[in-house]
Amino acid sequence: MSSQESVTMVETAGFHAVYEKANGFDDFRKPAITVLREEDAELAQAEFLSDLQLGLNSKSKHLSSLYFYDDLGSQLFSRITELDEYYPTNCEADILESSSNEIVRDLVDGAIKEGKQINLIELGAGDGRKTCVLLEALLANDVKFKFFPVDISREAVEMLLHRVHRRFGDRVRVHGVVADNLQGLSWIRENYAAGSNVALFLGSSIGEMALAQAAGTRDSVVSGSSNAVQNSDSPR
Repeated sequence: MSSQESVTMVETAGFHAVYEKANGFDDFRKPAITVLREEDAELAQAEFLSDLQLGLNSKSKHLSSLYFYDDLGSQLFSRITELDEYYPTNCEADILESSSNEIVRDLVDGAIKEGKQINLIELGAGDGRKTCVLLEALLANDVKFKFFPVDISREAVEMLLHRVHRRFGDRVRVHGVVADNLQGLSWIRENYAAGSNVALFLGSSIGEMALAQAAGTRDSVVSGSSNAVQNSDSPR
């Protein structure tokens, strides 16, 4: 399937997300969504049962956090992060607010020297509230970039694009990807290889993974990206 064939047109809350590629890599006219992980109830149930059996048969019982973040789970978690008792979100937002310009300069310095544009890839993007701080800093520093939020929840990706479009209009070129993290990252590398990749892994997602899975995810992200930013509760 070609990249053009895999693109899904989306309309939500009066906001249109479409894909226009007039002259190749540089032409995102409007926000777009590519769906790589379609909802398949039968397949999803089979995968869940397999993962459940694996987790419950392990010495240390576990269940993948992947199953927490469907559309409903993403909505619930977004509401949790707004609670005063849930401090990580506010702490992370404070860090980004106070250090966004420094973070941006460190991340994009090499790419700018090489004359490359930035592919800003957020893995497990959720609603993207914190990322908007970095988008503001990128714009303030005149960095040429495209924003690729990746999330398994299609609804979360649609609402994030709506949020970004409402706040930034056409100043930010954004292409949402509905997929798991590694699937989305692989697709972006394959289809947008001309850019310099900067991967964001904010929040606690990587801290919820088993150690081996988290290490493998981290290594895959770093090995294929010019830079990566991850949160402070990553497994050590």
